[in-house]
Amino acid sequence: IVSYGGNLYLLDTGASRIWKYVATDSGFSKLSEYLNPDTFIDFSQGTSMAIDATIWVGMSDGKILRFVSGRQDTFTPQGVEPAFTGSLVVYTSDEAKNLYVLDSTNKRVVILDKDGVYLGQYVWQGNLAPTQLMVSESQKKILLLASGKLYSLDLK
Repeated sequence: IVSYGGNLYLLDTGASRIWKYVATDSGFSKLSEYLNPDTFIDFSQGTSMAIDATIWVGMSDGKILRFVSGRQDTFTPQGVEPAFTGSLVVYTSDEAKNLYVLDSTNKRVVILDKDGVYLGQYVWQGNLAPTQLMVSESQKKILLLASGKLYSLDLK
């Protein structure tokens, strides 16, 4: 579940849908589909979702999907070496300038601009296996969750 603009969005990997719950005066509306009726995507390998007006979905096969106004929009990361191959966790927000990708397979966090251009990466050694990430560009911090602990990286 991701919150954006007061609404809630749910990535349903079983039904391969993105559900939207619109905020109302008394709670939330009944669920509706975010995707346009003619948009059919296999989300069964979806691993994460982030929203900044655009919806970003990380996949377990190393792909990142981008959706604008209910339709899929082409997104191809450029300059990422090695290329993404495994499960990805994506992070951005309406306040973030960039897209952050947790690539645990390659033990790194990759920073892309929102057009997919590679800007940099943070790589680590050892057995750290983060499962989630959050970034505060204003505080210049990347937070990683691994084995119930938070780890912090300084964002340069």
